[in-house]
Amino acid sequence: SQLVYSENDPNKIFTEHLINAFNIFKEQKVQTIIFTGDIGNSGREYVFEQFKKIYDMTYQNETDKPILNIIMGNHDYWYFQYFFTIPSIRQYYFHKVFGEKPFSHKVINGYHFINWSTMDATTITCNTNLHWAKSQIELAVKEDPTKPIFINTHLAPYGTMYGSDEWGNRLYTLLFKDYPQIVSISGHSHFSLVDERSIWQGEFTAITTQSVAYIELERGKENGSVPR
Repeated sequence: SQLVYSENDPNKIFTEHLINAFNIFKEQKVQTIIFTGDIGNSGREYVFEQFKKIYDMTYQNETDKPILNIIMGNHDYWYFQYFFTIPSIRQYYFHKVFGEKPFSHKVINGYHFINWSTMDATTITCNTNLHWAKSQIELAVKEDPTKPIFINTHLAPYGTMYGSDEWGNRLYTLLFKDYPQIVSISGHSHFSLVDERSIWQGEFTAITTQSVAYIELERGKENGSVPR
């Protein structure tokens, strides 16, 4: 771990959290790792490289590495805070570092994983390429209509699990409601996995993931939404 940060690095604690998470995954011998966007606070190439370096260092002596399902979130289109850049540039760096496009479809042990990155730094129009997602879902349904289909997005489908009312978008009504076999896995909110509301089962299944940086709660709390 000394190779990826110094003791004076202001992001040291976040780097340590990511290293610890990967080590836990290694101990548990997971077959795939899902990371639903916001690789860092900005989308600089350095940030992507740090994440990839930690993954490679964790599994450097392993012959059977877990498949990485990673997507871009809205922060991955930031160059510095509140300074957005041309989306294609950030997508280029993502492809350069991770060796794959931000939109991918993988089959792991017979199960389909659709990695649907955001398209830009917004939270409103970030999943406008519905035609691509629907075509990938249909491919999975055609192969086996009874199997779960895992769809990884940064924002949650609004009105489902804990945090989606504050940090969700229209994926529920635009697409997901038509496919009961969908298992939606999303991030963005930083809400805790410990809360039983973090999984929702209605017309489909929705699960939120927890950030390795910090926990967040609903807005309007006495001491703010981020516990200290």
